[in-house]
Amino acid sequence: MTEVTRMRLFDTLRLQNVDWSGRLEESEFLKRIFDLDALESYDSRFPTAEGDIYQHRVNNYDWEPDWIFTDERFGLRRGPDAILLRFLSEMLHPVVRTDAEELRELLELFNTLLARDGYALVPVDSISGYPVYGGRRIPIQARPAIPVRVQQTPDHASAAKSGALSPYDLVRAQKPSLNRT
Repeated sequence: MTEVTRMRLFDTLRLQNVDWSGRLEESEFLKRIFDLDALESYDSRFPTAEGDIYQHRVNNYDWEPDWIFTDERFGLRRGPDAILLRFLSEMLHPVVRTDAEELRELLELFNTLLARDGYALVPVDSISGYPVYGGRRIPIQARPAIPVRVQQTPDHASAAKSGALSPYDLVRAQKPSLNRT
């Protein structure tokens, strides 16, 4: 998954003030994905990440709400795609998120951004009739062509005047090309 997609996901979650841990405390949410006792603490007063997180997010509340997106211990920004997909899937889990409209909006947002890199969150199971999502590879959808205006360079103009370029070459040089990004 590209850095562009990851940053757009995080930026959108920040801008929309999405509580990534939903109804759970952040440590509870993260324990569903990571072994917090196996991860180091950034605070020398605590032996593991769990104590560190509790101290700075519950007791002191001196870490920003979006701290998780840049904390290298969790690999959301630069780690394996599977970790980020699992994180996003857990954000949609019925235990974490109960508001159907919020769930629908997040799923739509995630899938719109993930599709550019060939991923989607899809139902893989259910609990009490509520879907449980997981990340899956999908064919990269055809992207619309973005026209790029090609500027005629002075070389084209002087070559056309001298006859080095045919009228066909000149028209072709002035036509917008289509780049697929």
